[in-house]
Amino acid sequence: MELENSTNNGLLKHAENLLADMTPKFSSWAKRVGFKRAGILSPYKTSNGTVYVMSDSIGFSATTIANGYTPASFWKGKLSKAFEWQCFSKDFNELTPFMFLLGNMADEVNSVKFLPFKDKDMPYILMVPEMEDEEGFEKPPAAECALKLKNIVDFKYNENKLLKKFDANLTEGLELASAHLYILSLKLCIEKEIKAASIKDKEITELLIQSITENAQVIMTPLFRAPNCIHIGTGGEIKLALFVADEPDTQLLAYHIARTLTSFISKDSLENILLLPAGMCPNKKGIIDFLQKG
Repeated sequence: MELENSTNNGLLKHAENLLADMTPKFSSWAKRVGFKRAGILSPYKTSNGTVYVMSDSIGFSATTIANGYTPASFWKGKLSKAFEWQCFSKDFNELTPFMFLLGNMADEVNSVKFLPFKDKDMPYILMVPEMEDEEGFEKPPAAECALKLKNIVDFKYNENKLLKKFDANLTEGLELASAHLYILSLKLCIEKEIKAASIKDKEITELLIQSITENAQVIMTPLFRAPNCIHIGTGGEIKLALFVADEPDTQLLAYHIARTLTSFISKDSLENILLLPAGMCPNKKGIIDFLQKG
């Protein structure tokens, strides 16, 4: 019997690992390899040229993300090797050009490691700061990281795959109750953070709103465990489908969400959080339509 349980546990663990590989998330991957702070700087085309914005992160604040966008020209000549780790150290006075990317943690950073991946000419860039009070960590192999990060980025922008992963959750949830639907708007909160960063360009503002909203969603997700569903919208919105018998207290729910985000978005900005009930839905199609389109 003990052997049977051991085998079942092993199979279950293997299945969980396969599922993680099928639906990769940057935050879970970064923590798994031992990064306490890390972010992906992603290239976006605008009418004024390509810019880099931190699209995924752990350990960075909304203010740091808002202040950390760069034109593509900033990176020319700085990262000379594609798909390889490149390290810049305080000991060798190499951090000055990158201080604005680090926000209020800049003075405590001992080194910053970058890994360009996905595309040689216009790469995505993994950024990993190492703090002075942290022991040096062993970098995972560059080729392995680059492949995993490419898969993460590709999956993130595949809307059909993102929504398909909700299928089992919806089946389980609807056996409990009809879905209570909510729209969480962080737009006013994020606009206040962006305004503090003195950013006036409309396209940059829209990119930052989406990026900061996506990062906020990752932080919030543990509040809404399966079968509940949480999905990113546009314009600073996050969609929620909650399977509970009794109607949730909207004000209390908004309070818990704001409290969860206090390490990411400033307390003053979070005063502008909006949580709007959007009715109930008893079927999968209606829930998926809401999550996808609103």
